[in-house]
Amino acid sequence: MYVFGGYGAAADLLLEYRLGSGQWAVLPLAGAPPSARWGHRAVCVRDRMLVLGGCDQIVNYSDMYAYSFAAGAWARVPARGYPQRFFHALVATRAGELLACGGKNMHN
Repeated sequence: MYVFGGYGAAADLLLEYRLGSGQWAVLPLAGAPPSARWGHRAVCVRDRMLVLGGCDQIVNYSDMYAYSFAAGAWARVPARGYPQRFFHALVATRAGELLACGGKNMHN
């Protein structure tokens, strides 16, 4: 299981829970990681974890980032037309497409 971000001191960490040992590990933040955020959504598609949207105390994000498990690095992914949202739903299809709906922004 992988967890990125959240509210508070660990908002910019990527954690991996290792089922066999029951231990948490902090994964490296190489490359161009997303800024600290909460309310975002993440899904795993093939060998990457994709993070979409979220917010901090000031900004609603509409950006997307990918963490490559093989490379151990982050990269920003071009995502056009997605509105600034947090607390949205996000799923990946078998074809590798993302479907997002709902959510909030700081203005509603």
